[in-house]
Amino acid sequence: MTTSINTIKLGIVNCYLIHSDDSFVLIDTGYAHQRELLEKELIKLGCTPGYLKLIILTHGDADHVGNAAYLREVYKVKIGIHKDDSSMIETGDDGSSRKTKPDHLSLLFKVIRKLGVLDKQNRIMTFKADLYLEEGQSLTEFGCEATVLNLPGHSKGSIGVLTKEGDLFCGDLIYNLPGFGFIDDAIEHKKSIESIKKLPLRLIYPGHGKAFKLRSSMK
Repeated sequence: MTTSINTIKLGIVNCYLIHSDDSFVLIDTGYAHQRELLEKELIKLGCTPGYLKLIILTHGDADHVGNAAYLREVYKVKIGIHKDDSSMIETGDDGSSRKTKPDHLSLLFKVIRKLGVLDKQNRIMTFKADLYLEEGQSLTEFGCEATVLNLPGHSKGSIGVLTKEGDLFCGDLIYNLPGFGFIDDAIEHKKSIESIKKLPLRLIYPGHGKAFKLRSSMK
């Protein structure tokens, strides 16, 4: 099975399209207001209705789930998320899978929150997932040789996707953008980081920023 990875940049948000033979799996979907750009990129990459087999949401934040429900209708495709983040997409409350106060918030995030910059963008059309993704779950039935990893820390139900080649899509477990930092639960986040350090990784594909190689000093 030949696999290729396509990064779809929607502003500072990354979506990833995994192409294996004649099947596609989309990881995350960007904000709703970026819909037109996302659709254009999908079509350009040859991902048309009938070929998209699954939409994976690494967690329930609006910048990752904003177009999922719409794409499900157009592509007749299933949406998968971890059960612990399902309340976020069902209620539109991004705090429902988090502590009352995050353990770490970068200065940039504090300013953004105080100014309410993302309030309008954070509104999503609520919906329910079609399936719950769990640790170790294989994605081969969707034409993708990869497995699901539980990577809590940014949210309770944050997950990653690890391909057989060693490429990891980590959602917002790790940001690769200066000034960005949001750790809901520091203990769980550290456990997640330590767990991926044990893996034979080739590249890490974050929800924000460029792909990178894991550094042993990363915390």
